[in-house]
Amino acid sequence: MARRWHLWKVRTRTVREDLQALPELSVTREKQHVVVRTAQRFLAERHVGECPCRFDVMAIDNCPGQPPVVRLHKDAFSLKCERPAGASHRERQDAYNL
Repeated sequence: MARRWHLWKVRTRTVREDLQALPELSVTREKQHVVVRTAQRFLAERHVGECPCRFDVMAIDNCPGQPPVVRLHKDAFSLKCERPAGASHRERQDAYNL
């Protein structure tokens, strides 16, 4: 049986009620690049060859008086994530098919 590796990176963000941006849009291409590089280093340090990797993004909207709304974006980005000069809001929306 093949060994499975799990690397979790949990980040939290608090948004004021008057802002309407979806929390998953804060995972910019730059942040994706950092997560990908971290995963690559993790695998290299453990001498892991080619293996499937999946990067998910979970967003939780927690409004007072209402139940939390959870969205899971499976395979939100890949190991081939390149470091861009910058990504527009529209590009980030397209990345999550929003």
